[in-house]
Amino acid sequence: MDDAQVDYLSDLPDEIKLMVFQHLDSFTIITLKEVSKKFASLSVDKQLSSTLCFYNDYRFKLVHLRNDLHKLRREIITSLNLNCVYWIPRNEMKRCLSLDMLDSLYVLDTNLRLHDICSKNKLKLKTLAITVTDTDASAACYDPIRNLKKLCVHYWNFRRFKIVPFIQECEELEELWVVDVGRSPDTPRLEDRIYINFERLKRLVIMRNTHFTDSDKKHHIAFMCHRGKANLCIESTNSEICDIYKSEFYETVGCVEWNRYLNELNCDNPFSLHDAKKLVYKQATLDDIQFQELSFIHKRLCSEVLKPTVIALLALPNTRFLRKLSINRCILTGNHELSVEHSRTELFKSSRISRVHVAQSTLDAIVEHSPLIEELEILDCERGGTVANAIDYSCIGKLSKLKSLVLEYSNIDRDRTYLLDICKSCSNLTSLKFWMKRLQHHSFTLLTDLRKSIPFWKALKDLRYEQFSLPLDVLMESLASNSQLKLERIVLLCNKTDAFSSEPLVKFIKRNPQLILVYICVINLPDAFRIQISRTLKHLKTQQQIFIITNRYKSPPVLPHVHVLEMMEYNTSVSVIHPFKDFY
Repeated sequence: MDDAQVDYLSDLPDEIKLMVFQHLDSFTIITLKEVSKKFASLSVDKQLSSTLCFYNDYRFKLVHLRNDLHKLRREIITSLNLNCVYWIPRNEMKRCLSLDMLDSLYVLDTNLRLHDICSKNKLKLKTLAITVTDTDASAACYDPIRNLKKLCVHYWNFRRFKIVPFIQECEELEELWVVDVGRSPDTPRLEDRIYINFERLKRLVIMRNTHFTDSDKKHHIAFMCHRGKANLCIESTNSEICDIYKSEFYETVGCVEWNRYLNELNCDNPFSLHDAKKLVYKQATLDDIQFQELSFIHKRLCSEVLKPTVIALLALPNTRFLRKLSINRCILTGNHELSVEHSRTELFKSSRISRVHVAQSTLDAIVEHSPLIEELEILDCERGGTVANAIDYSCIGKLSKLKSLVLEYSNIDRDRTYLLDICKSCSNLTSLKFWMKRLQHHSFTLLTDLRKSIPFWKALKDLRYEQFSLPLDVLMESLASNSQLKLERIVLLCNKTDAFSSEPLVKFIKRNPQLILVYICVINLPDAFRIQISRTLKHLKTQQQIFIITNRYKSPPVLPHVHVLEMMEYNTSVSVIHPFKDFY
């Protein structure tokens, strides 16, 4: 018999099978029952089913909540993560509150409300992550949450909910997250002031617009994360620490470039929370730490001194294993190539750029120096203006492990097909976001490049495309003609369109049943036509799918926050805290 037909797994002892199954994701575990009766019995073992995570897992449906969780594992599950499972109705989500052994519940960005949890007197939670809205203002009984050790509160379209009395009821709280990132710019700021007992609290994470007042922050270190997604992470410590957020620290370190970047130029801290902790707790130094991610995005501090400083930092040996990088286009253009002439200056020591050749472009040198990058983001300066020289983005194709790419186009060489070159080479690319806001010309070049690259989207799941003028019918026909697409989320934004009808869009949707989000915004789209297309799409969507056609860019329709965070915003997750993934 052919070895490929022999079932070796069935002959293994149950203990070995369980060890193998522990490497599976939670959805695969609960569907093991479909393989055999033996696998079905093993799938409800406490080792496998006590902790389940279905975060943003679109395969998870109502039938799984009813049968696989509520019926088969009611007395087994102790920790359940349903973050961003927004498609299950509120009355059905309440089933998870009947799990007998539950002590950790994660339901951010779902239909389950705080009022539902507080109404379950028998529920005794130790960890809770919950989205609060106006409907939670009437929650009166806090008994189920009094013994909480860890709490994450996510604000979303609230007006009346007050967090102060809610937190004060959590008498044993040791870790608190307050996430206030789901609002539009027009929404009033939260003005609550929360008094924290730092003698008990070991960790506090603050995200946007929330003001905290503390009585005693001795023995605490504050990690300031980059670009505003997470303002502050405060942790208690009795260890000896280095305060990397004070200028005195960089005046004593031997690395001239870091002193210039963070102390003299006063730039935002570029480190991830993971790397910052290593530096603070003296587990590594700036000379020997192997950076995992860096964000050099600057706002209006762009200068001729900043550019060579950033280039020198990216040429250091300990950036060779970078996984995530965020940088401005101005750093990659102009007279800032890594060359032999630069190696004789203080900023460009020859030992640090030994692999960089004469006349090699800055971006090409970065790609060659850090070939393991998985997330790359290149944005324009916020100070405005257009970079004179176009960048040759095709060298990005050398990043064989690249999974996420964000590009802002200000200038495009008509004769180059950057997207095609990148998509051909980066077979692991799952997320592509790019836009061309400042220049209206060259739009046809970019669209043509995009259409030619579609056959090479072998793994692409997320697409965000913004352009002043966009022929939507042409794009939809190109997308619908490719039968190998795996797109799950697509966001298209433009001021005007030459052609937009329902037929190509419906054709695209019908041929791609895996779609979760289709969001199209055309500023000059007539309301009557928008309503007509929306009605057509309404009959096509399933419970999990969201199809939105709008002409309002500044005040878009309400979306589940996971889509706002990952698709509507420009930035990636480089050097920030993710509110749905990092609280556990």
